[in-house]
Amino acid sequence: MLNANLDTIKTFLEALDYTSVIIPKSNDIPKDQLLIKLDPDFKSRERFLLIRTASQDLCANDALLGIQSPVQKYQELQFIVTLPFYILDGQIPDLARLILLINKGMEIPGFELSEVDKMIFYRHAFVVSEDHLDERILLSLVGMIEVLLETFSEMLESVAIGTKSLQQIVEEAKKMIEIKNNQKLHIK
Repeated sequence: MLNANLDTIKTFLEALDYTSVIIPKSNDIPKDQLLIKLDPDFKSRERFLLIRTASQDLCANDALLGIQSPVQKYQELQFIVTLPFYILDGQIPDLARLILLINKGMEIPGFELSEVDKMIFYRHAFVVSEDHLDERILLSLVGMIEVLLETFSEMLESVAIGTKSLQQIVEEAKKMIEIKNNQKLHIK
């Protein structure tokens, strides 16, 4: 088990060959943040995973629910990746629908659309006991985020910049499913 703090997470991930740096809080950044370099995207652009922590006091909830927990301190861990492209104004409705479709089918949904910033983010947050962060869960989350980015980034960008419409993406997905189903029939 790890302590759920940025220094410990950084040390753990660096031992697994992730490059990372802690960005200290400043006037612009309210809390320290851990920046982890991920593999580049399909256009060879750099991608980074940002991890933030925030102390959570759940003692009031424990008392309200009648729970006598030995755990007194919790940490919220927030994982954030900003996709490296901007959204064209006219693409926001199609992109919003695509993000809803993607998130609906995921075990850990987390793609978000910021109309103000004209950007897409992936964000996932969860709460753990301050001194009981399971290494396997942490590594699984980082790996899952990498797979989700690899799987959906190109599709999201093609709609965001107007290269493809939502309808084209849906039709392509239907064809892929049909091909996969036909392959299964031929195997039997």
